[in-house]
Amino acid sequence: MSTKDTVAVASRLPPLDLGTVERQVQQTGAYSALEEPLDPVDFPAWLLLREPGLLHHYDRVDTPVPKRAAFLAMVELLRNRVRGADEVSAGKRLQQISSSLLRAYLQRKAG
Repeated sequence: MSTKDTVAVASRLPPLDLGTVERQVQQTGAYSALEEPLDPVDFPAWLLLREPGLLHHYDRVDTPVPKRAAFLAMVELLRNRVRGADEVSAGKRLQQISSSLLRAYLQRKAG
């Protein structure tokens, strides 16, 4: 699917409600069952790592997205990965913010 097609599909989707998504994920226990506990404020970044397809919601004006440093660093890292661009500087930035999230990213990438 081309970028233009992806944008067209994304524009027809309803806005993403992170509160609802967070409650659903917490009910499954996936976030709390991590080997290394993450700070609850890092939940949106972790969710994006777990479901990178949500990245297309980031640029939508009608979807509120977190502006926390960990989330923004994860957006940059995942976008660089998709583009085939260098991930090192984005990875270093994420490590400075949350080494736990970087480890989760590296484990997910390897798996």
